[in-house]
Amino acid sequence: MKLLAALLVVASLASFERQSDDWLLLVMELQAKSDQLDRTDRRFVGYMANIMALDNAPDPTPLQQRWLLDIKRRLDRRGD
Repeated sequence: MKLLAALLVVASLASFERQSDDWLLLVMELQAKSDQLDRTDRRFVGYMANIMALDNAPDPTPLQQRWLLDIKRRLDRRGD
């Protein structure tokens, strides 16, 4: 029973993960607004844009994903 519950939790979490194309779109969206970012975030988004533009680019690591989502959240709070 515990195994079944654990599998259901993992399956539900997996459904919330972004796809590779979603990450690329997010990076491109953030890069388009780079004039609103501080220097560190701007450099990170530029780096991610270079990485994500490669063929067969890996998905961002969990830490990179969190940073990208944090940048987006901060931009959204500012009201674009």
